[in-house]
Amino acid sequence: MIPRPLRHELRRTHLLGQLELSEATLVLLIAPSGFGKTTFLGQCARQGDRRAAWLSFTPDDHDPAVFNAALLRTLRDAYPQAPLPGGTPEFIDARACARALNTLDEHALLILDQVHLAHVNTLRWLAEFTQGLQEGHRVMMAAPRRPALPLPTAFMADHTLLLSGDQLRFSAQETQVYFEARGAEQPDPARTRGLSGWPAGLALLAADAHGTFSPLDLIRDLLGRLPDEVRAALPEAATLEQWSEAHARDAGLNLPAGWVQAAQDAGLPLTPVAPDCVVPLAAVLDVLREELNRTPERAAQLHRRAAERAEARGEPLLALQHYERGGHVQPAQALATRLCGEYLWRIDYPSVLATLEQLRRWQPLPPPLEAALALSLIRTDRVPEGESLAATLLERDPEPDALRALAHAAHRRGDRHMQLHYAQLLGRHALTRSQRADGARLEVAALLRLGRPQDAAARAEVLLDTAQALHPLEWAGTYFTLHTVYEDLRNPALSEQHLRSALDLYESMHSHQQIAVCLNDLAILRAQAGALEEAQALVQRALQLIGSGMPDLRVVYLETQGDALLWNAEFTGAAQAYAHALDAARERHLPPLITRVQLGRAQALTQLGEHGAARAALDDAAAHLPPTDQPLRAQLNFTRGVLAYAQGQHDTARTLWQEDTPDTPELRRAYLALLDGQPLPADLPAYQRRAHHVTLRAAAPHANAPGPTSADIPTLHLNLCGGLHAHLDTAPLQLPFSRAADLLAYLSLSGPVGRADIIRDLWDGSNDTRVVNYAKLTIRKLRAALQEHLPFNPLPFEGTLYALHPALPVRSDAELILAAEHTLDPDTLRRAVQAHGAPFMPALEGEWADTTRQRLLDAATTAGLRLIAQADLPEAVTTARHLLRLDPLSEATYLALLDAHDRAGDPVGARGAYQEYARMLDRELGTRPAPALRDRYAPH
Repeated sequence: MIPRPLRHELRRTHLLGQLELSEATLVLLIAPSGFGKTTFLGQCARQGDRRAAWLSFTPDDHDPAVFNAALLRTLRDAYPQAPLPGGTPEFIDARACARALNTLDEHALLILDQVHLAHVNTLRWLAEFTQGLQEGHRVMMAAPRRPALPLPTAFMADHTLLLSGDQLRFSAQETQVYFEARGAEQPDPARTRGLSGWPAGLALLAADAHGTFSPLDLIRDLLGRLPDEVRAALPEAATLEQWSEAHARDAGLNLPAGWVQAAQDAGLPLTPVAPDCVVPLAAVLDVLREELNRTPERAAQLHRRAAERAEARGEPLLALQHYERGGHVQPAQALATRLCGEYLWRIDYPSVLATLEQLRRWQPLPPPLEAALALSLIRTDRVPEGESLAATLLERDPEPDALRALAHAAHRRGDRHMQLHYAQLLGRHALTRSQRADGARLEVAALLRLGRPQDAAARAEVLLDTAQALHPLEWAGTYFTLHTVYEDLRNPALSEQHLRSALDLYESMHSHQQIAVCLNDLAILRAQAGALEEAQALVQRALQLIGSGMPDLRVVYLETQGDALLWNAEFTGAAQAYAHALDAARERHLPPLITRVQLGRAQALTQLGEHGAARAALDDAAAHLPPTDQPLRAQLNFTRGVLAYAQGQHDTARTLWQEDTPDTPELRRAYLALLDGQPLPADLPAYQRRAHHVTLRAAAPHANAPGPTSADIPTLHLNLCGGLHAHLDTAPLQLPFSRAADLLAYLSLSGPVGRADIIRDLWDGSNDTRVVNYAKLTIRKLRAALQEHLPFNPLPFEGTLYALHPALPVRSDAELILAAEHTLDPDTLRRAVQAHGAPFMPALEGEWADTTRQRLLDAATTAGLRLIAQADLPEAVTTARHLLRLDPLSEATYLALLDAHDRAGDPVGARGAYQEYARMLDRELGTRPAPALRDRYAPH
């Protein structure tokens, strides 16, 4: 039974919104007691129009047969129309239950509370059941620890949403709203900070009308419930970040057996992280540290011991914290100095930053460490702060690492001249081979961006001669520099060779940031070679490696996703990927990257024919263009020329292409050749040809051409003109409702698309939850209708995109009509004209439908006019009459009919056709035929 709302219940609006936007089939709420799991589940069950089936586990449900019987009873009560299987409950097939729910004309929501009480066989049954559910259905489970559901890793990654105690905690705003709703005075943030948004603790605090409690008093009250032996010894647990019997023994703490279980039984806010291991709330540790510090010698001893254990485990930042809490100054400084040397040696700037920022909270830093801090700030995207610190250091002494920092800062800003200046200064003041090598690499990078690739190549080759004497990471950096040089010199084979050498070295040293950079560049090379799936996998791996710690690099990798799609002619996907990259670049305030991303986005929009949006993107690119970046300026002019060419402004395009474009010289020559009436040059790289095939007119028309199929797979035949009629071979395909027919037509013409595109084009882009849920239901119903006749999933959802399966052969009248645009063959033209017997999907409304309808009408008209021009008179007249039924106002058709009569020597027929044309102009447009036609066919 769904629980009734509590009197002072706080509605978790943002969590409910997150849930509505999520595509997850399985939602897990994993948090300790007092975090409001059941309360939130109740809100989800009462949310919106969908009905929910609710089942709370009890100890009796540990028997799988008891659980299955209760679950089937719950599902039948909630969804009586679902054809759930019969039979003995313990033998009911889980996937059969899922298939029964998939037939519903609504979305099912199954809520299971207290899942930690389930038997392992029950969890296995639930895993199979959950995997069998399709779009829109959802299972929500709540437990104090994560249930051992035997689900595949891929399913957990793509279809599962985990809400832990961190998400269920009250935010500061929610805390304020909660206290206002209860009529309680807003507490001082200092009083609630120790609770970290713990709902149960805040509820107790809000109920205390007289303000006699503090957050720590709430913890002390819970601690008071412990057995005396545990309570007396528990302060020593303040030196443990995770609580377990084994951790306490290893630390030499005087804690009695069973102390962790006793703490859980007392209701302390403890988050399970592993079997028999929990993490206490910060307020718990605060109270215990306060009590431990009453015995200073014991506290110092335990914190020193904890620091040494943390060092031994490879957790130096935690060790620094314990040294600080125990007051151990000298060991902390020695540890930080050693760590920074190792991190700089490995080019691990985030770790340098974390170490030094922690240390300088309670100790001053010597100049070398200040310079290392400045460099790390810049290399972790905190450029202004690091640049200011480096400049201050240089006022006292030409510290090499400060020069490195300023050179990298100039690089991040796109100021190539200052980058070259500081790099050359670094070369003169460097004290180590590593500093000299970094200066040389920065110098090479600046020369490349200043349009001096030959100078850069010469400098890089000298650098390679000495690189092997350096640390492997420095050696790898040299290989990476050579990769960029040969990339600019248009030698992809050598570029990839050096890049893979760099990647191998970085991976051997586990340098994640540099690995991610190499993966991104390798993705670019593989995308240019046409290996789109490999390129996307490489970028995804790079994004996973950097996580959220390198937001500037994240922008670059998102840009690479757009580039890869553009180079493989996936223009809609490219425009969307560039839009994500643009949002990230704006958030980080990165003008050069905004310009680069907008240039790529403008190219994709141009290929899509969205010329106004492309022009706006180019204007924004120009507004953010760094004034010293000449190659980027040349690329901007080149892209403006492509847009002008696409709009038929050939003189403007030629003017814009007078300046050589370092990044795309072959593409520039190709466009100029077309302007001069010459064929495309043979040296045009394939990826550039693919990315510009719409404007270059070099690509074949899109068709739903299936790949090889077995003989027993039927062909899907679609008649879209006049309303959809679908057949699998000769058998009519029964579709559940009209929207499924609209979706089938859309997918047959659009190729792989995201759900947002589907909703935009078929539902006018509405974000209404009911519309989104109806779209999911439509997808599921269409898939089910097709799957009855096919041995595979005909409508897979892969990589966030829906598409008809490539193994399903599709033939449509629309395909035939569009293909005729590119031929003069009379049989093909004849079939195309006959195929367009009525407008495309006349009942379908919206911009996409109107655009497609006009596109097919234009294609059919073009085919008909070509046929009229070469057919004998009877066929020409029949064809013209057919076209005029489709478009009675087509002047081109009347003129083609006149020409046909003239070619056949039929002046009587010509005069009749002229009179009909003249009457149409007078009646519909209020005009007359051209004077030349009047003189010829209606002389005075």
